[in-house]
Amino acid sequence: MRKFSIFLISFSFCISCVSVKKHNAQIEALHTPESLHMDIDRVYNQLKKHHPNLYQYTSKTDLDFKFDSLKRAIKLTN
Repeated sequence: MRKFSIFLISFSFCISCVSVKKHNAQIEALHTPESLHMDIDRVYNQLKKHHPNLYQYTSKTDLDFKFDSLKRAIKLTN
């Protein structure tokens, strides 16, 4: 029983090391400006869809301007 528990612990340790490496590789990967723009659009659409009172403190024109400014700040590279 003791050998089995040692095997199980070492096996789970090896699996966790592999998943951490995979996760770190995914985090360190660079994202394209187009994918970032798509993410910004998705967030803004989700806010408009689910927020109960989105324009209570900031007007729609101001919020549109802020999201557009954020997208323009991300430089498009060819």
